[in-house]
Amino acid sequence: MVMDVLGEYPGLPGLFVACIFSASLSTVSSGVNALALVYLEDGVKPFYTMVKHRELPEHQAVVITKILAMVFGMVTIGLAYLAGLMDQTLVNITIKSQGMTGGPLLGLFILGMFFPCANSWGAGVGLLCGLSFSFWLGVGTLIDGPKGSILPLWPLNCSATMTSLSTASQMLTNVTSAVLATTAKTATTTSSFLSSTFLSSSTDAPPPSPEYDGLGLYELSYLWYGTASALVVIFIGLFVSFLTGCGDDRVLSPDHIIQVWPTLKRGIINKKKRYDVWKSQKKHDDKKLTKDYMMHHEEG
Repeated sequence: MVMDVLGEYPGLPGLFVACIFSASLSTVSSGVNALALVYLEDGVKPFYTMVKHRELPEHQAVVITKILAMVFGMVTIGLAYLAGLMDQTLVNITIKSQGMTGGPLLGLFILGMFFPCANSWGAGVGLLCGLSFSFWLGVGTLIDGPKGSILPLWPLNCSATMTSLSTASQMLTNVTSAVLATTAKTATTTSSFLSSTFLSSSTDAPPPSPEYDGLGLYELSYLWYGTASALVVIFIGLFVSFLTGCGDDRVLSPDHIIQVWPTLKRGIINKKKRYDVWKSQKKHDDKKLTKDYMMHHEEG
């Protein structure tokens, strides 16, 4: 769109490309530096302290951070190169990778927030099983999953006659008859040109996808990877927690648990109380109306 609208102005297309590259590279550099620092704080420093029995010197930490940032940057570039070799769209790859990693984390948080009986054993085993399941599903689908051909994007064999005529008739409602006649002639010429250009060209339809006879689980849509792995974490985490004696409710803070059943119970009780008050008031009003009617009838 930039090339179509602003392509005639020197320097503007290059400015837009530079802005896109700067925005993307700033995001990538922030992520790479964050990964390097997290790995240094949670991995390198504890291991160094455990082995050397002293803190990691500051100058060595700086050198290690730069090396880690370079390694993670090379890994990022390699993953981008591999993504270009895959027969999938970038949106497909992004959603699939986020579902494979974010689904187990979502299940872990749900397990901790909604189930007070879950303990550390259940959370750890559930997270490992969820990650294993999601990566097995994603990699297995990539290697041995159903293969589908990507449909072509060119508009050949697509009829544009009715669209052109209807659009022209909508745009020329309040125009004079002379202009309408000229436009109708132009629309007819344009329609004939489109028909002769697109409809007369023959293109081979993409071959049908072969029938898949592998594992049925590999046919699961990548949009469900996160949900499936989260459910695996929750169910396995609860099962392992029950086997290992569940967690101690006395050490849990009520602020850290979303108490679903007490909240529902409290809401049901309050609603029943309001209904009882309304019913009692209605019964009292009915008795009063009946009494007033009887008194009025006796006086009459």
